[in-house]
Amino acid sequence: MENATTTILAARSADVARLASELKDLMRRATQSPGDACYLTVNAGDPFVQFMADAERRTVSFEAVANDFLPKKLRLDPERFAALVALGFQTPEQTGVNFAMDRPLAVEGDFQELAALAVLVLFEIYRAPIDKPLTYDWGSQ
Repeated sequence: MENATTTILAARSADVARLASELKDLMRRATQSPGDACYLTVNAGDPFVQFMADAERRTVSFEAVANDFLPKKLRLDPERFAALVALGFQTPEQTGVNFAMDRPLAVEGDFQELAALAVLVLFEIYRAPIDKPLTYDWGSQ
């Protein structure tokens, strides 16, 4: 899996850089509007990941889509389900919706690390086609 990880990160390095920048913007927006729930969804076709910032705690809630919200052909098998858990995600059974984890974003490298993890989740765990462009959608509640 190490070789696949290196290949994915090399092929998608521009996405990692852009997502790290978007995550910084997410934290900035959350800091400027502490009462609003601001979130960012990143799609690679059907699989998606989503981030919601907590400016006070300097953390981001990172969600990865659960099987219930994926087309049948894209659903995670037990091995890929276990891989998400090994990465530190709580299961949909634990969260009530999607796979989820909270990650601190205190220093510059944290944004880059989280962006790389999100790209790996989309292209290694969910097996989105490596040439699939990512789309970024902002929202707030």
